[in-house]
Amino acid sequence: MKKGSVFTGNEENLFYYPSKGEDIYRLGIFSKEKIQKAVFSVEGKSVEFSVSDDKEFLMQNLIKYHEIETENSGYASLSSFLLPELDSPYRKGADIVFEKFANLGIKWRNKKNIIIDLRSNLGGRMYYGKAFIYSFICKNQYLNLKRDEKAIDKWREITLSGELELESPAYLQNKLYYIENSGETDAYYYKQYKKKLKEQKSNPQVKIFKNEKYNFDKITAGFNGNLIILVDNHSASASEDLVFLAKKILGNKTVKVIGENTFGSDTYVDVLFYFLPNSHLSIKLGAQKNISVSTLPEWHGEGLGIFPDYWSKGEDLNETIFFVTQDEEMKKKLFDIENRLM
Repeated sequence: MKKGSVFTGNEENLFYYPSKGEDIYRLGIFSKEKIQKAVFSVEGKSVEFSVSDDKEFLMQNLIKYHEIETENSGYASLSSFLLPELDSPYRKGADIVFEKFANLGIKWRNKKNIIIDLRSNLGGRMYYGKAFIYSFICKNQYLNLKRDEKAIDKWREITLSGELELESPAYLQNKLYYIENSGETDAYYYKQYKKKLKEQKSNPQVKIFKNEKYNFDKITAGFNGNLIILVDNHSASASEDLVFLAKKILGNKTVKVIGENTFGSDTYVDVLFYFLPNSHLSIKLGAQKNISVSTLPEWHGEGLGIFPDYWSKGEDLNETIFFVTQDEEMKKKLFDIENRLM
């Protein structure tokens, strides 16, 4: 609006923003559809305004993360592995949090106990869990998730060694859309997907192939303490994948899972939405099948998930953690852990 002009429209289109000053309002409209223009009354005349879309407020995009430390132990809780979109107000904070989480294996490598709380973490990007496990065996003093992406990504393929992978024009288009929305067009794999899509357009086909196999026996860890992972019935997907990889790489002697059986959704990976233009249906399909998760004795299949090493329904969680850590100071600091993420 021009300075000095008077708004004569409906008051429901005025949104009070006191942070900008007293009696300051934003002009807006609620709409289920994405709109670019809206008409409002200014001094009795209809005036067209351009509309900028404020993204739907999604609390699951607000990543919650917290660290607690004692002389012998470190505790970190992470509410989600879901990366907010590039224009989300929570994106910057999420990038900072995920990099902190990815470096815990370096930061706390000399601790006797590292406790990772993934209760009610429904998953998201598996990359961060892989980076976390990589931090236990890498020689880096610090992991930069952008700079070290290629090394971590190569390491990440261990989880999918010998697994079935699908490639098709529809999948590649969707994957590129996801990467672009995530603001990761500078990633090395973005060019690879674009090249594959170009090849597919000239010769469309659905490919199903197996990834290269890796030998787990050749991998050694640089951590001699306990890695304790807390899970419940709502720990799913990327959370389960972190547990699976931790067990495979660091072994049962190091990794102790405490809680309940997990959600059970780690067989199908890289799940994306597909819109069917004729039926107008939207479906979700996985592009990779994680067969090797079935080699984990604690895995009991889709819907049943990973069974913990130590069962705890909640009321005795702190006591169970103490049973493993024998850290009195950490026990005091986790006094309310049965009721919330710390």
